[in-house]
Amino acid sequence: MQRQLGDSQAMTHSKFGQLLTLMTKFQDVYAPEEQLTIDEAICPFRGRIFFRVYIKGKPHKYGIKMFELWAKSGYVYNLEVYTGAHPTNSEHNMAFSVDRLCNKIKGKDHCVYMDRWFSSPKIFDHLWSCQTKTVGTVMPNRKEMPKQAFAGKLKKGEKISRQLDHLLAIKWKDICLHPNHWT
Repeated sequence: MQRQLGDSQAMTHSKFGQLLTLMTKFQDVYAPEEQLTIDEAICPFRGRIFFRVYIKGKPHKYGIKMFELWAKSGYVYNLEVYTGAHPTNSEHNMAFSVDRLCNKIKGKDHCVYMDRWFSSPKIFDHLWSCQTKTVGTVMPNRKEMPKQAFAGKLKKGEKISRQLDHLLAIKWKDICLHPNHWT
């Protein structure tokens, strides 16, 4: 009879588990810069695995999707593998993923930059309460965004801003300059 390995034992015996163990050791000795970035990445992979993804517009269409916390130096400080949608388990939603990625930098006055896929006022508010600043673009249709304030169209050069405590939202329309005007 073959012995079954538990989840944690199986992870440490796998190549990916060894990578995570190495990354944890680096986190213990490396102090990242103040500015960090959260982004998604795809690791090219065509083998069989239940959480392999297909993304049409990417150079590597098949692979393993990961969420990464990057230091300004280019070092991947933390990462999490996307294993698929979990509609019934709230621990797998985006807010929890961002929270887990930032776990070791909370309370150290870092500033995390993120794109619209990760950001929401709820996440920004939570990280602020953990003494972590955030900057990012936000989808206007997010649940927590003030709908009426940002609903209208803007003319070139116009901007609208709304503030609630420590949260500031700004919508603007750029003034496009012709490339001949650039110096």
